[in-house]
Parts: sequence; C-alpha cells; structure tokens
Amino acid sequence: MIESAGIKKVIRYLVAGGVVAVVQFTLFLGLLSLLHLWYLAASSISFVVALVTSFLLQKYWTFGEKSVSRIYGQVLLFLLCAGINFLVTVTLMYLLVDLGKIDAPRAQAVVMGCVALGNFFLYAKVFRVTN
Repeated sequence: MIESAGIKKVIRYLVAGGVVAVVQFTLFLGLLSLLHLWYLAASSISFVVALVTSFLLQKYWTFGEKSVSRIYGQVLLFLLCAGINFLVTVTLMYLLVDLGKIDAPRAQAVVMGCVALGNFFLYAKVFRVTN
C-alpha cells in the first residue's frame, strides 16, 4: 500500500512542476512580446527564473526540507541534475526524432515525462530531510 505522505509528495511535485512551467512560459512570452527581447535572451532569462523557482518549490514545499545549512550543497546537486537532464533530453530527442522518426512534439512529451519521473527520485535524494 502506498503511504499517503508519498502520494502528497507526488502531487506537490506535479503541482510545483506545473507552476514552474507556467512561470517560465509566461515570463518568456512577456519578455518577448512586451519588452521585445530577442527570443534567445527571453528564453535564457525565463529558464533561469524557472530554475530558481523550481529549486525553491521543490526544497521548501514539495519535500519540506527547511535547513539553511545544507543549501549550498543542494544548489550544486540541483544544478548538476539540471545539467544531466539537459544532456539526457538532447540525447533522447535525437534518438527519438532523428533515429526513431517520431515527430518532435510527441518525442518532447515522452522525454519530458521521462525526465520528470527521474527528477522526482533525484530531488527526493537532494532534498531529503535529515534530523
């Protein structure tokens, strides 16, 4: 039987991911449309803001890890995970689209799902609560 605390973490993880996606996309559109920034600048800025938002939501809300003393190590591990996620995403996209001949939107959805699933378990380790 799955414990209710585990289910709550999964739900919080999914909600936090949705919030981060909305923050990133909304900021991207605002920078692009309202401030007329170059699309790569808008994408870069919105990515960084989303990364910070994700870290804060995952640490404090999803996993309830409130320590300040561990934050530097957690930031480093979180950024390492982000770098690995980038490499996994690019590799899987290439394999699915170029070699597997799957259309890019469908491949992106599959890759995002795989990365999100893997991230839940990685972040559970990064933000584990210690007494």
